[in-house]
Amino acid sequence: MEFLATRAWLRSAALFRLYAEHQTLPRGPVVHIDRAIAVGFSATLLILLVVGAVAFRGTSRLVDTATAGEQNQKVLGALESELMAVFDAVAYSRAYALTGNAEYRQDYEAALQGSAQSLSELRVLVAEESEQASHLAQLESSIAARFAICAEVVHARESDGAAKAAAVIGSGQGKPLMEDIRRIVAEMRQHETARLGEGRFAAIAISRYTKSIIVIGCAAAAVLILVFLIVIRREIRQRERAMADRDLHFNSSLDMLCVAGFDGYFKQVNPSWTKTLGWSAEELTSRPWLDFVHPDDVEATVGAGNTVTSGTSLVTFENRYRCKDGSYRWISWTSQPMVEKQLIYAVARDVTERKRADERFQTLFECAPNGLLLVDASRRILLANVELARMFGYEQKELLGQTVELLVPDRIRAVHPSYVAGFMKAPKQRAMGAVPNLFGRKKDGSEIPLHVALNPIEYEGGVGVLVAIADVSERKKTEDRLRSLNNELENKSAALVATNKELEAFSYSVSHDLRAPLRAIDGFSRVLLEKFSDTIAPDAKRYLNIVRENTALMSALIDDLLAFSRLSRQAMNKRTVPVDMQVRDIIERLRPEYQGRDLKIQVDKLPPCEGDPDLLRQVWINLLSNAIKYTRNRDNATIHIGSSSNGNGHATYFVKDNGAGFDMQYSDKLFGVFQRLHRQEDYEGTGIGLATVQRIIQRHGGRIWADAKMDEGATFSFTLEGHSES
Repeated sequence: MEFLATRAWLRSAALFRLYAEHQTLPRGPVVHIDRAIAVGFSATLLILLVVGAVAFRGTSRLVDTATAGEQNQKVLGALESELMAVFDAVAYSRAYALTGNAEYRQDYEAALQGSAQSLSELRVLVAEESEQASHLAQLESSIAARFAICAEVVHARESDGAAKAAAVIGSGQGKPLMEDIRRIVAEMRQHETARLGEGRFAAIAISRYTKSIIVIGCAAAAVLILVFLIVIRREIRQRERAMADRDLHFNSSLDMLCVAGFDGYFKQVNPSWTKTLGWSAEELTSRPWLDFVHPDDVEATVGAGNTVTSGTSLVTFENRYRCKDGSYRWISWTSQPMVEKQLIYAVARDVTERKRADERFQTLFECAPNGLLLVDASRRILLANVELARMFGYEQKELLGQTVELLVPDRIRAVHPSYVAGFMKAPKQRAMGAVPNLFGRKKDGSEIPLHVALNPIEYEGGVGVLVAIADVSERKKTEDRLRSLNNELENKSAALVATNKELEAFSYSVSHDLRAPLRAIDGFSRVLLEKFSDTIAPDAKRYLNIVRENTALMSALIDDLLAFSRLSRQAMNKRTVPVDMQVRDIIERLRPEYQGRDLKIQVDKLPPCEGDPDLLRQVWINLLSNAIKYTRNRDNATIHIGSSSNGNGHATYFVKDNGAGFDMQYSDKLFGVFQRLHRQEDYEGTGIGLATVQRIIQRHGGRIWADAKMDEGATFSFTLEGHSES
């Protein structure tokens, strides 16, 4: 960044040097030239009358030669502008690639426009010269190719970041193109310079010829004097316009331009000073410049001023200037002294933001959680952050200037320079951990496992490598622990498989062994009621019926419990489920349960979902059966089945009824096994249906919840989002 900024300021300084040279021109050139013309006219008037006609012809040829020379000068000027625009475009594209600063991007676009304008001017100027036109075509082709590389750099910075852009810059593709551009410009310059020389020789010949004609006739000389008078006046007007252009550049420049005296005062400042510091031009020129300098920078400023006043040109330095509001701005200077006039012409630029960016970079560098090194091409450590020094047991100052082999284990220290040389021949980004099993050597001689990332980077001194280093000692220990835990988990998984098999055997045993006595109890009770009905007392009959009812309930509980236990072992067969069709089919199959009742069932359009169709069918059966059951004592009973979007692409399904409802203070028991919120005498059931629903929903990665009021109904909602079990 500093290199690019310096280059831009040198260009401004060069322009400003022209300004300084223009300042030496006399302010009243018209008076001196008119006086000379009057004296020459009086002395030669009689002679000019004799040779006027012939001298006119010679003068016309001289004017043509001058016009041709002006054309050559314009071509040379346009070539210089085009070459400067190319240099600017390359420099600003690189600056944007390295910093991402939008101002550099704008400067880059401006340079492209300047190049296009210069090329357009050159096409007009050399249109009638086939040789120069051919050179111009070659020049345009090379510039287009070089700008394509610049565009690639800018695009890489915007899409892939600074590292990718740096890689494109470091590829060296633009170097041969720049050499072609310089060569073609040099050839075109040589051609124009030769034409200028020819013009000068032609002008000399014409002048001699004219002088001869003056000797021959006074009339021709008189005409020649008059023509010269016109030409000189035109030159004066052109010079006045050039001075106006010079003043326009001074006043409109974004850089802070100034003229200062050796006496320590500003003589002239442009408006950019006021925009930057807030002081008016009168305030800046009425006080010594040291009054505006930060106290800590006065000594350095005086030293730089002494260097410039001794005659040394283009001394670049930085200091802080006080603004009118009391704050300070960092200013970078490029100066050109004119000792004979006791003046300094300077170009200054506000670099406060760059300074702050440098400070932020230094802060980030020091605060990075990983160790960071900046190593140059000769393997010397230029920068090392606190974390890296701590990691290897050094002080930061002990690392600076040392070769990177200081941190390399002894067993590979001898061959490590060849690794670095190989990388520098074709530098490219290397991700953290791309090369496994790397180790570093600490100050005490011990080794630590590392992950290393490499990033080629251009800096003011050349090309280096930014090295990020992470100590993975704890990660290695963690990986070992994870391997141990994985082995332990595999052993537990095997034990769990064995336990599940035992549970299956136990479930089968429970199902078989419990059902047999239940069937016996139910059978003998039925026999007693059928064969001994006449001799059994009414109370005994009622007791036997109660026994049979509870036997049936116990059988249902066993069936539901076994079904619930099988849910965890049943394999999931996920696919797209047409929920709308599935729900309508279930309602039709449940019709016998509500046939003849005053019940209205409303089914909205239900979106499909991903899940196991059989398991989800059981969910809907349980929820709809409950809704039908708990609304049977309600006149004008309603059941509403619908869905809504929960905002993240998943649907929330619900079943709402106006049945018995329940007290929400007991909602935590709602989905528990054998938990019932209503009496068995009022609403039959085993207390496992909702537990089964919740387990199926959870296996699909979703959740289920309820909202209800006593005697007003209940709403059960569920989602199937998230990761489900395999």
